[in-house]
Order: sequence, then structure tokens, then C-alpha cells
Amino acid sequence: MRDPQAAADWVATMESGELQNRASGNVAKRLARLDVDKAAEFVSTLQPSAKANAAAATVPAMSENDIAGTARWVSSLAGTPGYDKIVESFVWSCDDRAPEQSAAWIQGISDKGQQTKLYHRMLGGWQKRDADAVRTWVTENDVPATVRKRFSR
Repeated sequence: MRDPQAAADWVATMESGELQNRASGNVAKRLARLDVDKAAEFVSTLQPSAKANAAAATVPAMSENDIAGTARWVSSLAGTPGYDKIVESFVWSCDDRAPEQSAAWIQGISDKGQQTKLYHRMLGGWQKRDADAVRTWVTENDVPATVRKRFSR
């Protein structure tokens, strides 16, 4: 893709939600590498069914320099169909640099099964780096019982 902005402009005009949905993530990811503000603008032009893919693809580049700003942006997208995908992208985008914040965002996943799996994967990685911090975090936060049992030891 030579011109991500031209591709974004074209995808934004698509009438088919399914076509836009399939193209939006790739276009947003490439555009975000060049300009995260333009990628965020692109996300706002999309049909609801395509927003989650594009937003999830934008999050990693956005959070590289501004985790707090990215958190605000992700919050502003609450209610978007597929919002769990956006939250999961945010969790993984900052789990090494801000694990406490990353873990706290997992509670925003509406699918409880997916939420528990994400807690186990994210906290498991963090535990390898700092087991004491994970134990403390799990003790101080409201997490599913299986998560508490696994990570409180």
C-alpha cells in the first residue's frame, strides 16, 4: 500500500459494512504507523461494524508514545460493536511498559470467558517478569476466582 491516506479515504466511502470491515484494520495499521491522529480520524469515519477492527489496529502505534491518551481514546469508543477487540489490543500494547494499567483494563472485556483467558495470559507473562507485583495486584483488585487462585500463591 503506497498511500495509506488514499486507501483510508477510499475505505471510508465503502457502502458495504463487510467490505469496509475486512479492509479497515490493515489500512488503519499502516496509516497509524505514519500518523496516529489521522488513523484515529479514519476510525471515526467508519461504519460501526468496521470501527473495532480499525481501532484495534491503531492502538499499538498510538500507545507507543502516549498510554494515557490511548486509554482515553479507547474509553471514548465504548459501546462500539466489537469493543472487546479494542480493549484487548490496548491490553497487549502496554502490558510490558505499564502492566498494572494493562491488567486493570481487562475488566472492560464483556465476554467473561475471554476476560478470564486474557487475565491468565497477561498476568502469566507479567508473573515471569515480576511475580511479587502480580501477587500484590491480584490481591488488591477484583478479579475472577480462578485468576485469584492461580496468581495469589
